Amino acid sequence: MHFTGSASFPFLFAVFEWKENRLMMNRAQYEMQKENFELRLVPEQKARTLTALAPFGQIEDLYAFVYCRESQEEEIRLVTNDDLKEWGVSRDALWEDALSHCEAEHPACLRSVRDILQQVPDPSSMDPMYVLTNVQGVFGAAAVFYRGLLTSIGQVLGQDYYLLPSSVHELIVLPDIVESNPGELKKIVQYVNREVLRQQDYLGESIYLFRREVKEMRRTA
Repeated sequence: MHFTGSASFPFLFAVFEWKENRLMMNRAQYEMQKENFELRLVPEQKARTLTALAPFGQIEDLYAFVYCRESQEEEIRLVTNDDLKEWGVSRDALWEDALSHCEAEHPACLRSVRDILQQVPDPSSMDPMYVLTNVQGVFGAAAVFYRGLLTSIGQVLGQDYYLLPSSVHELIVLPDIVESNPGELKKIVQYVNREVLRQQDYLGESIYLFRREVKEMRRTA
């Protein structure tokens, strides 16, 4: 049996055209899907089971993953490495698009605990603390990954500050105005996790310190 080279050209051209059309369709699907991206923090133990399956961001032992809402309902799924291959999108591009969308649609919100707990008899007696979340107050702890946000908070507070994992929905910001003991702060977080927090809202128990001079957040306990 004999094959001529020219006889295969139409077939090869058709295959190439099919691949190009499919890539264009997949990219068009991605452009629509990225408007439904959400960032969510996942507890470290669970995150370690997902890092081989899905793209993620990491600061110390905080892990953020991109989720995609399939409809206006509550259906939401993890964006996986297989999705990236299907869309023809890199991890960096996905992360940048997810951040841009979340920063615009779920902007960060920093509120004073004194303002939130107005029923406290003398709120002025409380140490200055703040809640970092998003304007929706849902999975807002992921705002810690927003570009330049931690530096901006340091500028507003005018000092270094601790971050405590209140839940997947928010972080507590505690200005380092006195010599705080990270070990004692960790005990407080552990108590809240054990006695108050719902299991599905658990984030972690590490204590972090953001230093303005170096613009860096590090785990201290």
